Amino acid sequence: MRAMNKLFVFPGYGSQLVGMFDALPHDVSIVRLTDAAEAHSGLEITKIVNNGPESALSDIRVAYPAIVINDAAWGKYISVSGIEPAAVCGYGVGDVAALAAAGVITMGAAVTLADFLAKTYVHATADSDGVMKTIVGLDEQAVSEVIAESSHVWISAVNSPRQVVVSGVESAVLALEPAFESAGARRVMKINVPGALYSPLMAQAQEQLAAYLDKADFRDAEVDYISCVDGRVYRDGLEIKKKFIESITSPIQFQQAVATAIDDLSVKIALECGAGSLLCGHLAHTDISAIPVTQYSDEAGVELLKNRIESIEARV
Repeated sequence: MRAMNKLFVFPGYGSQLVGMFDALPHDVSIVRLTDAAEAHSGLEITKIVNNGPESALSDIRVAYPAIVINDAAWGKYISVSGIEPAAVCGYGVGDVAALAAAGVITMGAAVTLADFLAKTYVHATADSDGVMKTIVGLDEQAVSEVIAESSHVWISAVNSPRQVVVSGVESAVLALEPAFESAGARRVMKINVPGALYSPLMAQAQEQLAAYLDKADFRDAEVDYISCVDGRVYRDGLEIKKKFIESITSPIQFQQAVATAIDDLSVKIALECGAGSLLCGHLAHTDISAIPVTQYSDEAGVELLKNRIESIEARV
């Protein structure tokens, strides 16, 4: 039986859950990270994560650093438990945790970067009428055909062959909803974010991020880093920084990133390092066996996880 290549995937906004820090293994300390996040944000992040309400946790100024801390802690825990990734990939703000997991930036830098992104997005969208909506039941080509007539709506994420996200001016997105439904969409759902993220409308935020990261040290990756900007593999730190800056106005090409992991890196198993199983859902119809890690939060759990991985490897 040959060990299979594993992909660590880090979920982004939408994966935050009230109480999610409680699911972390007891031997994982996040106090230093949460203290830093609270010092930078001025918000009681730990209290909100532990007690809610959900509406407060949904504020990206709280959610972004909380997600990055949670994701990075899970990735570190699984790695030091003896399950090493061949590659890492992050979705949305989960990309910040992926950078830390790849050794490109420190976990402390990841927390401050998440806080900067949240504040920058809130500022950049303060007077915006931009929205994001998930289109369920259509692929990228079908969505592209619907939005072709609009100059104010863009694809902002391709999650799977049956789920695509669009961003744009609210009135323009609303005007297209009947066309999405006529094309076969099962649902059109609004995402609770402050604006049209991952679209050209975020150019101001991208400029601010570029200035913020101008002198930042992005080290070469210790494992293969798959960018969701283009689905390609990177190791060079300067190239990774460039792609991360590009990601602010580029659609999240998660489907392409997964295809690269399968076709180019021979990945067979993906471990979702974060709360819940959002990305496992996107991976459900691929050739990758996807496992959410949150149910394996102690020593006995790690052994169960290793046994599950061995069982998958034995079947192939």
